[in-house]
Amino acid sequence: MPLTAVERVFLSLRYLYKNHFKASVLCLCVVAFLIIGNWVDSARLTGTASWYGKKFHGRKTANGEIYNKWAMTAAHRHLPFNTMLEVTNLDNGEQVVVRINDRGPYWPGRIIDLSRGAAKKIKMVRPGLAQVKLKIINP
Repeated sequence: MPLTAVERVFLSLRYLYKNHFKASVLCLCVVAFLIIGNWVDSARLTGTASWYGKKFHGRKTANGEIYNKWAMTAAHRHLPFNTMLEVTNLDNGEQVVVRINDRGPYWPGRIIDLSRGAAKKIKMVRPGLAQVKLKIINP
């Protein structure tokens, strides 16, 4: 019976760990990158965005920096801090590049909270919500 891809990777890593420690560390990093890349699937990269501003301006974000409602930043539940995303408003095609520096949104059905500045750039301040597509620029 042929081995599955996961079994082949596991056996390769085990061999490398026993015989070539430095190479095994590199392989583990590659495997982790591939797993993370598959974990953030396309279903999580399209959905409803909201924005937040005045109430949180000047307060600490989840990563410890001070929130600036005019900066091009965003909150996401799972993506690592400092991940750069290209956010496209599917209603009008406007785009903005943001950096993840906070956690949220905490409302069901929303995938990202944009700063007011980022929301203004893609013309979603007045409606408050928009259907967006997220594209990871750097993991």
